[in-house]
Amino acid sequence: RRVLFRSELPPGTTLQPGMAGYESLLKTQNGWLLGFDRGEFGGSLWFVDASGKATQLSQENVHGLVETSRGVMILVGLAHMSFDSGRVLIARYPITADTHLETLAPLDGAPETFTKLPPDGAVVVTTHGIFRITSSGAHQALTHSKFALLYPNSVVSTDRKSTRLNSSHANIS
Repeated sequence: RRVLFRSELPPGTTLQPGMAGYESLLKTQNGWLLGFDRGEFGGSLWFVDASGKATQLSQENVHGLVETSRGVMILVGLAHMSFDSGRVLIARYPITADTHLETLAPLDGAPETFTKLPPDGAVVVTTHGIFRITSSGAHQALTHSKFALLYPNSVVSTDRKSTRLNSSHANIS
């Protein structure tokens, strides 16, 4: 996740109120998905069409976008003080300004980091565990542990089904 710079927006896009914070960006068949995370100050998900017209799809903090054959999985949530919540949404194809977001899977806390898994899923690290999630909605807890204070920043999953989590404070295999 990174901060969005105005020059990186799709051509013709006007910056809208709520388009601020850490940014997730994904080009789709019909435009772009732009996700924003401003922590306790809110977040948002926007669809931007080819002309640059932006439509807000959600007001949740977006932590990541994962492209699959069934649609785009959207990792949303917030961990702030005693509040800690997360879930995985899906925007099914074709994605447009009228796209309805569905809850694909609950999470036990806010998403921290993720990696795409072939063919159609992701490993998601939350503040409380590691999950494998597929675009069909199947989800499996791989482990439960308090990761919130480790500030995980990357996760790798190998063909041997092992997972390695890296953070600013520890490396866990």
